[in-house]
Amino acid sequence: MARIGERQRHAVIRTLELAAKLDKVPSRDDTGYRLYMHSVAEDLARREPGRTPGTAEALTLLLRPEAELNRSEAFWANHFADVLQDDLVTLTEAAPRLHSEGDPVAAERTWQLVVDVRSHLWDAGHVETQRAMLGWAAVLIDLGRQTEALALIRAVTAERERALGPDHPATLESIRALASLLTDKGELDEAERLYTMLVPQLVRRRGPDDLQTLEARVGLARVHRRLGRHGDAAQALREVLTKRRLRLGEHHADTLAVQAELDSLPEPVPPRPARRGWRRRR
Repeated sequence: MARIGERQRHAVIRTLELAAKLDKVPSRDDTGYRLYMHSVAEDLARREPGRTPGTAEALTLLLRPEAELNRSEAFWANHFADVLQDDLVTLTEAAPRLHSEGDPVAAERTWQLVVDVRSHLWDAGHVETQRAMLGWAAVLIDLGRQTEALALIRAVTAERERALGPDHPATLESIRALASLLTDKGELDEAERLYTMLVPQLVRRRGPDDLQTLEARVGLARVHRRLGRHGDAAQALREVLTKRRLRLGEHHADTLAVQAELDSLPEPVPPRPARRGWRRRR
């Protein structure tokens, strides 16, 4: 991590120190949780006014309900929350960069750290946590750990459908990622069902010529191809190709990718000519 900047390195160190304490803190549902919080609060009250609370104290302040914090504790809790949020944003920016630089192992660890800390301290269903889970899943796919990636994407999709609704843009984003991974894993029936539901929703929300709509149609065409329905796949790809040429140009990478998909389809088998029988004259 040090090679991508001093700020990232400090963010990693601070977040790792805090994450190392997470498993040592009793569960919020634990009967000893309140007593633990009370004891740490008393320690904070006895400490020297000028001393900055340590990592364990910071974690305790972040976990305690706001209503239980006095003015001094609330100040430090807000201070640590702001610092931690900045660190997590820094790590969230670093993870895709590590991935693009060809270091998926470091990217995967970074995403995991972001997800773990956000899930413990805030909400596993928070939009930023979910985005990190999708980024983590993308790296897991490249590492060949598709089952783990599928579990993450399913969790995000289910939570977004419940909290935001089935046609919310964030829900549609995760459905598209889920359908794509299911296609790669060969679970074609479910992938086709998701794409068949997704494409009309994207048309309504974003329009038939939107790039996300076109990408979903390409995904559905890939499913049709693997199901042996080459005619359906070819028709969809031709329509997408025409629209991408108009939107992006003849030589854009996305246009060329659709052209390559279309060119790779098997040629249709020409129908056999009808056999003409001989009729005996009477």
